[in-house]
Amino acid sequence: MKYLNKLVILFFFAINISFSQKNAGEIIYKKKFNKNFSELNKKLKKQNLQRFIEYNEIWNTGAELLKNIDFILKFHANQSLFSVSNYVEPDINELDLNFALGIYGSCIYYNNLMLNVYYRQADAYGETFLIEMPKINWRLTDVTKIINGYTCFKAEAKTTTKGRNGDIERPVIAWYSKDIPVSFGPIGFAGLPGLIIKLIYHNEVYTVSKINFSRENRIIIKKPKKGIKVTKEEFEKIGLDKIKNYKKMF
Repeated sequence: MKYLNKLVILFFFAINISFSQKNAGEIIYKKKFNKNFSELNKKLKKQNLQRFIEYNEIWNTGAELLKNIDFILKFHANQSLFSVSNYVEPDINELDLNFALGIYGSCIYYNNLMLNVYYRQADAYGETFLIEMPKINWRLTDVTKIINGYTCFKAEAKTTTKGRNGDIERPVIAWYSKDIPVSFGPIGFAGLPGLIIKLIYHNEVYTVSKINFSRENRIIIKKPKKGIKVTKEEFEKIGLDKIKNYKKMF
């Protein structure tokens, strides 16, 4: 009986160690474009071939740059921080780099699942903003797929952005793995019952390339504090006002 009790204790001890080791760490993501420039801009190719060629060259350069750029998700307990890693390459064109990173990849994302706090720190319009983001409402499905050796389940959601002609809805597709009990993912998407292995959003695809768990839980997550605090709606209104003022100037 004593032997059996010892086995039970060792079993639960092993489980606790296993889960504690997955309580903190770093996830490396790689990004690529979901569709190429030609697929998305057939109309431009017919209307202005020269401009199409110029933009297509920038697009292809950006796609090549992405092969050497890592995006890092740091997490500890209920908090996470997602950003692009430090990227340095001699003679790199800043325009090409900004295009490769895109609107979302160039930001810093902070999540606190316990407090339902989601922030996006972004540089825009000559200022730095700290944008309070809404919680994502996921729709879970039973659809599965093997991605990088992990059995993943498909989850879907939608985001809404204020545009010049009304609301713009964009679909979000996330493939998450229940085998990794980490409820985080790239560019601020979180809240699923497992790590997001692959995310498809706004013609961008983020896929896990490496997972590093920290046994000693030494990952420190610091909430971004720099920037003008605004809601998502307030930030979008600022953008629309900037566009209106720009049009008036010309």
